[in-house]
Amino acid sequence: MSHPVKWAMTAAFLTGALFFLDNCGKDEPAGPTGPGQDTVTRYTAVSIRILDASDSHAIANANVVLYNANNNEPVNRKASDAFGECFFLIDSGNYYVNISAQAYLPSPPENNTPFPFSAIRHDTTIRTYYLASLQTAAESLGVISGHAYTGAAIDDSVLTGILIIAENTDDSERYAAVSGPDGYFVIYNLPFGDYRILAFQAGFQIDSIPSAQIMPGAVVDTVSIILSPITGGSLAGSITFIAGSGGIVDVSLLDPKSRSAIPGLSTIMTTDTAGPDYLVEAIPPGTYLAWASFKNDGFVMDPDRLFKFGLPLVTFLADSPQILDFDVTGAINLVSPTNPPDSVYPVLADSLIPLFTWTRRSAYASVKEYIIEVTDMSGNIIWGGFDSTGNVGHRQLLAGDARLNDSLFGAWFNFDSSAVAPLVSGSTYHWKIYADDDALAGVQVLLSSSEDLMGLFLAP
Repeated sequence: MSHPVKWAMTAAFLTGALFFLDNCGKDEPAGPTGPGQDTVTRYTAVSIRILDASDSHAIANANVVLYNANNNEPVNRKASDAFGECFFLIDSGNYYVNISAQAYLPSPPENNTPFPFSAIRHDTTIRTYYLASLQTAAESLGVISGHAYTGAAIDDSVLTGILIIAENTDDSERYAAVSGPDGYFVIYNLPFGDYRILAFQAGFQIDSIPSAQIMPGAVVDTVSIILSPITGGSLAGSITFIAGSGGIVDVSLLDPKSRSAIPGLSTIMTTDTAGPDYLVEAIPPGTYLAWASFKNDGFVMDPDRLFKFGLPLVTFLADSPQILDFDVTGAINLVSPTNPPDSVYPVLADSLIPLFTWTRRSAYASVKEYIIEVTDMSGNIIWGGFDSTGNVGHRQLLAGDARLNDSLFGAWFNFDSSAVAPLVSGSTYHWKIYADDDALAGVQVLLSSSEDLMGLFLAP
């Protein structure tokens, strides 16, 4: 089940592949730098392990890109070794990874948001990802790799953090990757065909669009991408808070097909009352998905507008300004089980059938119905949610039936026995809730929702 409110940021936000994220919370301290030392030099690191979902064997040569979850900027890129592992020395903070490997579904899957995690200072944070094999035979899929440079020749400076997109010239399907610190990128699992290679980053434009071809007997192609600095276009506009008092929210631009965040094209709402509420600059030509208030700031984009009118797209043909206004509303406050707003570390639920609880905002006293959505780490909806026509995946949950007391609402997981799968001990999940102001079954008028980066929990 899917619907237009759910996404993937980029990167490609956010997550169907059948991979699962295990070992959440298994943070192991780093050891001493050498034998015989009286003091221990500690560092902050992330260890990523990638295994086959069917038999848990290691997946070598998987492409792993580590992102800063606060700004969606790529931090580093590595390939997994023969043990399916790669290791990043980083600053403490919030991160997520995009993983791709030949003959496997990616993590996260297209059009879904990767699940972030916290890297604790002076600890090694361990994450294990299970990738499911593609149904398509590996010999009928190809690979495009190469480097991104700036300047007139390929021996000039390499560019890191460039979003690379291979667009099939026959069906316009897009496949994305990001260049690492060495400028290298690789895009796996490309069907046979001809491709246009596009590249995006704030302040840069591709000089000419390279082409690549994948065909029987030639399943690997290599390209070099040259980009030049540009002034770029700009996007500005107002942000209207349609319920409750205002606040500060973020705005980001994404590739509309792969849902990958465009590196550098994000900003924070300004407090300057003399100009627009936000301004994104140095935008290269192209069409983008614009999104506001993805961070845990107490606000969400108006879900009813998204459901009824679709996602906000903007197109830039040259170094020109564009205007786009956003409607933002107060988010529904999740109580339990959920990570706190300032962390993306999942909390341990108290049961495999947890009681989901939330509070209603005073601005939305007219709520008649609630819709709960529970997804696994692959982004698969395992219970509830709604589709593009407004059909809800669980039995109707009226506000009166969910009321626990004057301020608290709640419902048990799978209260109607309609879940497609039970919660699995040790696995991480995400739950989200929507509020509807009509008592008729199905989506009528969505008033609000909880935030995308809240509701992370670990099944006990």
